Amino acid sequence: MLTKYLRAAMRDAKYEVTEEGGHYASIPGLEGVWADGVSLEECRDELEEVLEEADGSAGLITGFDCSFYRQAVYPFDLTSNITNGGASLPENALTPGYIVWTSDATDVANQTLIDTGAFQDILEFDANQCAGTCSSQVTLFWPATGFPSVAAIQAAGFLVLQWNPNGVELFNPNDGNHTFTVYSTSAPTVPALSESGLALLGILLVGLAVRSLLPRLGANPS
Repeated sequence: MLTKYLRAAMRDAKYEVTEEGGHYASIPGLEGVWADGVSLEECRDELEEVLEEADGSAGLITGFDCSFYRQAVYPFDLTSNITNGGASLPENALTPGYIVWTSDATDVANQTLIDTGAFQDILEFDANQCAGTCSSQVTLFWPATGFPSVAAIQAAGFLVLQWNPNGVELFNPNDGNHTFTVYSTSAPTVPALSESGLALLGILLVGLAVRSLLPRLGANPS
């Protein structure tokens, strides 16, 4: 799942058929962000990969891995993580909406919210940035806190995932830059710092690994 900025940029992409019968793609205004491929699909996939490695201004795209625990620290602000190293908040902010973990396999299969009694954890990405179109703030809900209404979840957009009985749920938006893990436990009292840079922020453990990703200027994407 691309950030809103990247999705918008991909909508502006221009595609051409080369003299050799292949395809070439570029995005107006983003110098050095281009791709080629034998098929249109291959060309588009390559362009998306190049775009994910550059925010269009030779700046930063942040990458971080977050672990959320059942603690009274929400809503939690991820702005410092998103903008770490000088990255742009509007370009790197997350997509608003809800991730719903449920034990109801039918709701998972049909992407519905019928069995509210089967809700286990809900992660909300608040629409608190970019005039309500992107997010830098998260809130975790679990049975003891109560859950948002189905109407609120439906209005914001949602994804229903299967709850894991071992109490560890993973949401990977497949953008290559973020993962979100929810634990059905309290945060560890003393966090173990790993090489990826885990740090305790309050009592929320957030793993942050900022990647400096420069665009490929004048290079043939591979």
